[in-house]
Amino acid sequence: ATVAFSQIDTSAQSVGSQYGARVARSGGTDIFGIITVQEGALATVGKNITLSGYMRKGSGFTADVGVTFGTRASKFGAVSDSANITIANATLSTSTWYRFSTTMAVTTTTSTDSADLFEIELLASSQAGGANAHFEVASLQMEIGDTATEFEQEDQSLTLLRCKRYYQTAPIYVQTIGNQVTWVFPVTMRVNPTVA
Repeated sequence: ATVAFSQIDTSAQSVGSQYGARVARSGGTDIFGIITVQEGALATVGKNITLSGYMRKGSGFTADVGVTFGTRASKFGAVSDSANITIANATLSTSTWYRFSTTMAVTTTTSTDSADLFEIELLASSQAGGANAHFEVASLQMEIGDTATEFEQEDQSLTLLRCKRYYQTAPIYVQTIGNQVTWVFPVTMRVNPTVA
Protein backbone atom coordinates (compact mmCIF):
# COMPACT_ATOMS: atom_id res chain seq x y z
CA ALA A 1 0.00 0.00 0.00
CA THR A 2 1.26 3.46 -0.87
CA VAL A 3 0.12 6.41 1.24
CA ALA A 4 1.46 9.96 0.95
CA PHE A 5 1.07 12.93 3.27
CA SER A 6 1.46 16.48 2.05
CA GLN A 7 0.86 20.03 3.19
CA ILE A 8 -1.84 22.05 1.45
CA ASP A 9 -2.34 25.82 1.46
CA THR A 10 -5.74 26.76 2.89
CA SER A 11 -5.03 30.48 3.43
CA ALA A 12 -7.44 31.58 0.66
CA GLN A 13 -10.25 29.39 2.03
CA SER A 14 -12.49 30.14 4.98
CA VAL A 15 -11.34 27.39 7.33
CA GLY A 16 -9.27 29.53 9.72
CA SER A 17 -5.84 27.96 9.28
CA GLN A 18 -3.12 28.75 6.77
CA TYR A 19 -2.25 25.11 6.08
CA GLY A 20 -3.90 21.71 6.13
CA ALA A 21 -2.90 18.12 5.40
CA ARG A 22 -3.68 15.83 2.48
CA VAL A 23 -3.60 12.06 2.94
CA ALA A 24 -3.52 10.25 -0.42
CA ARG A 25 -3.61 6.59 -1.38
CA SER A 26 -2.08 5.52 -4.69
CA GLY A 27 -2.15 1.76 -4.12
CA GLY A 28 -3.57 -0.95 -1.85
CA THR A 29 -6.85 -1.11 0.05
CA ASP A 30 -5.91 -1.09 3.76
CA ILE A 31 -7.14 1.44 6.28
CA PHE A 32 -5.12 4.65 6.07
CA GLY A 33 -5.18 8.09 7.62
CA ILE A 34 -3.70 10.29 10.32
CA ILE A 35 -2.99 9.41 13.95
CA THR A 36 -1.58 12.05 16.28
CA VAL A 37 -0.95 12.18 20.03
CA GLN A 38 -0.95 15.18 22.38
CA GLU A 39 -0.14 15.12 26.10
CA GLY A 40 -2.21 16.81 28.80
CA ALA A 41 -5.32 14.65 29.24
CA LEU A 42 -4.92 14.31 33.02
CA ALA A 43 -5.30 18.07 33.46
CA THR A 44 -8.79 17.84 31.93
CA VAL A 45 -10.35 15.10 34.11
CA GLY A 46 -13.95 16.07 34.93
CA LYS A 47 -14.28 18.28 31.85
CA ASN A 48 -15.66 17.88 28.35
CA ILE A 49 -13.22 18.29 25.46
CA THR A 50 -14.37 19.10 21.93
CA LEU A 51 -12.40 18.18 18.82
CA SER A 52 -13.32 20.03 15.63
CA GLY A 53 -11.96 20.57 12.16
CA TYR A 54 -12.70 20.74 8.46
CA MET A 55 -12.54 17.96 5.88
CA ARG A 56 -13.02 17.50 2.14
CA LYS A 57 -12.18 14.79 -0.39
CA GLY A 58 -10.58 14.20 -3.75
CA SER A 59 -12.74 13.10 -6.68
CA GLY A 60 -11.40 9.53 -6.45
CA PHE A 61 -12.07 9.13 -2.72
CA THR A 62 -14.97 6.75 -1.98
CA ALA A 63 -14.57 5.76 1.69
CA ASP A 64 -16.11 7.03 4.91
CA VAL A 65 -13.75 8.60 7.46
CA GLY A 66 -13.86 7.53 11.08
CA VAL A 67 -12.83 10.15 13.64
CA THR A 68 -11.83 8.73 17.03
CA PHE A 69 -10.80 10.99 19.88
CA GLY A 70 -9.66 9.38 23.12
CA THR A 71 -7.32 9.26 26.09
CA ARG A 72 -4.59 6.65 26.49
CA ALA A 73 -1.68 5.93 28.82
CA SER A 74 0.57 5.17 25.83
CA LYS A 75 0.41 5.48 22.06
CA PHE A 76 -1.81 2.66 20.73
CA GLY A 77 -2.48 1.57 24.35
CA ALA A 78 -5.90 0.79 25.80
CA VAL A 79 -8.45 3.59 25.44
CA SER A 80 -9.66 5.13 28.71
CA ASP A 81 -12.29 7.63 27.49
CA SER A 82 -13.33 8.26 23.88
CA ALA A 83 -15.76 9.75 21.38
CA ASN A 84 -16.28 8.57 17.81
CA ILE A 85 -18.01 9.86 14.73
CA THR A 86 -18.15 8.62 11.16
CA ILE A 87 -18.10 11.15 8.36
CA ALA A 88 -19.98 9.55 5.49
CA ASN A 89 -18.39 9.89 2.09
CA ALA A 90 -21.62 11.39 0.73
CA THR A 91 -21.23 14.24 3.27
CA LEU A 92 -17.84 15.24 1.89
CA SER A 93 -17.33 17.47 -1.13
CA THR A 94 -14.43 17.95 -3.51
CA SER A 95 -14.71 21.74 -3.25
CA THR A 96 -16.55 22.74 -0.06
CA TRP A 97 -15.07 22.10 3.39
CA TYR A 98 -17.26 20.08 5.79
CA ARG A 99 -17.03 21.11 9.46
CA PHE A 100 -17.10 18.29 11.98
CA SER A 101 -16.92 18.09 15.76
CA THR A 102 -17.20 15.53 18.53
CA THR A 103 -17.17 15.98 22.30
CA MET A 104 -15.69 13.60 24.86
CA ALA A 105 -16.20 13.56 28.63
CA VAL A 106 -12.83 13.03 30.33
CA THR A 107 -13.77 10.94 33.37
CA THR A 108 -11.94 9.56 36.39
CA THR A 109 -11.17 6.48 34.25
CA THR A 110 -8.53 8.62 32.54
CA SER A 111 -7.06 9.47 35.96
CA THR A 112 -7.21 5.87 37.24
CA ASP A 113 -5.46 4.63 34.08
CA SER A 114 -2.85 7.47 34.21
CA ALA A 115 -3.90 8.18 30.61
CA ASP A 116 -2.20 11.53 29.96
CA LEU A 117 -2.32 11.31 26.15
CA PHE A 118 -5.05 12.53 23.83
CA GLU A 119 -5.03 10.44 20.67
CA ILE A 120 -6.77 11.62 17.51
CA GLU A 121 -7.36 9.20 14.64
CA LEU A 122 -8.79 10.12 11.23
CA LEU A 123 -8.95 6.85 9.31
CA ALA A 124 -10.42 5.94 5.93
CA SER A 125 -11.49 2.34 5.49
CA SER A 126 -11.72 0.20 2.36
CA GLN A 127 -10.32 2.85 0.03
CA ALA A 128 -8.67 1.61 -3.14
CA GLY A 129 -5.67 3.55 -4.38
CA GLY A 130 -5.94 5.67 -7.50
CA ALA A 131 -6.04 9.17 -8.91
CA ASN A 132 -7.39 11.74 -6.41
CA ALA A 133 -8.03 9.05 -3.77
CA HIS A 134 -7.35 11.43 -0.89
CA PHE A 135 -8.95 13.36 1.92
CA GLU A 136 -7.84 16.70 3.35
CA VAL A 137 -8.04 18.01 6.90
CA ALA A 138 -7.63 21.59 8.13
CA SER A 139 -8.00 23.55 11.37
CA LEU A 140 -8.01 20.64 13.82
CA GLN A 141 -8.61 22.06 17.28
CA MET A 142 -9.12 20.61 20.77
CA GLU A 143 -10.75 22.79 23.38
CA ILE A 144 -12.40 22.55 26.76
CA GLY A 145 -16.20 22.70 26.57
CA ASP A 146 -19.14 21.25 24.66
CA THR A 147 -19.08 23.62 21.69
CA ALA A 148 -16.66 23.92 18.79
CA THR A 149 -15.53 27.53 18.36
CA GLU A 150 -13.78 29.17 15.42
CA PHE A 151 -10.20 28.05 14.84
CA GLU A 152 -7.81 29.94 17.09
CA GLN A 153 -4.66 31.23 15.41
CA GLU A 154 -1.79 30.97 17.87
CA ASP A 155 1.12 33.41 17.78
CA GLN A 156 4.12 31.69 16.15
CA SER A 157 6.45 32.63 19.01
CA LEU A 158 4.15 30.80 21.47
CA THR A 159 4.03 27.78 19.16
CA LEU A 160 7.84 27.76 19.00
CA LEU A 161 8.10 27.80 22.81
CA ARG A 162 5.70 24.86 23.01
CA CYS A 163 7.75 22.96 20.43
CA LYS A 164 10.90 23.55 22.48
CA ARG A 165 9.38 21.41 25.25
CA TYR A 166 10.11 18.44 22.94
CA TYR A 167 13.28 19.37 21.04
CA GLN A 168 16.03 21.98 21.23
CA THR A 169 19.41 22.50 19.64
CA ALA A 170 22.41 23.79 21.53
CA PRO A 171 23.70 27.29 20.83
CA ILE A 172 26.85 27.91 18.82
CA TYR A 173 28.82 28.65 21.97
CA VAL A 174 28.64 27.08 25.43
CA GLN A 175 30.52 27.78 28.64
CA THR A 176 32.35 24.70 29.86
CA ILE A 177 33.71 24.08 33.34
CA GLY A 178 35.86 20.97 33.44
CA ASN A 179 33.81 18.19 31.87
CA GLN A 180 30.47 19.92 32.36
CA VAL A 181 28.44 21.94 29.91
CA THR A 182 26.02 24.53 31.24
CA TRP A 183 22.82 25.01 29.25
CA VAL A 184 19.80 26.94 30.46
CA PHE A 185 16.61 25.83 28.73
CA PRO A 186 14.26 28.65 27.67
CA VAL A 187 11.27 26.48 28.67
CA THR A 188 10.83 23.41 30.84
CA MET A 189 11.35 20.26 28.80
CA ARG A 190 8.53 17.69 28.68
CA VAL A 191 10.89 14.98 30.00
CA ASN A 192 14.53 15.00 31.09
CA PRO A 193 16.48 15.67 27.87
CA THR A 194 19.15 13.46 26.36
CA VAL A 195 22.19 14.75 24.52
CA ALA A 196 23.10 13.32 21.13
